[in-house]
Amino acid sequence: MSRQLEIKKLYKADGEDERVAIRALADCDLGDYIITDATFGIKGGSSNLFRHVFEFPTYLVMKDDWIVLYTKRGNQSQNGTTHFFYWNSKHNVWNDEHDTVTLIKVAAFQKKSFSDIIQP
Repeated sequence: MSRQLEIKKLYKADGEDERVAIRALADCDLGDYIITDATFGIKGGSSNLFRHVFEFPTYLVMKDDWIVLYTKRGNQSQNGTTHFFYWNSKHNVWNDEHDTVTLIKVAAFQKKSFSDIIQP
């Protein structure tokens, strides 16, 4: 299976403008994707600990569109072929030079709160 999205750039800022730029390589639904930051392991390289996870909403993009995910607060918008999303985080997500950006295509996704599934 070929990739539909590609991480192009991480703009790591000291405040308002931290963002990830992603390019659509094919028409796709962003709702099939999550993006995370991973910490780094003791010996270097990324770990399997994902501290923050952003779930893209169901949203169709076309080949060659740009997707920009800001970590700051804001409202989803579009300007031509560029689509803007906001993590609504109070703090930068990528706060260490060893952190990594991980884009994951999820085949099926289900989420329930603890109170919905706990048995008395």
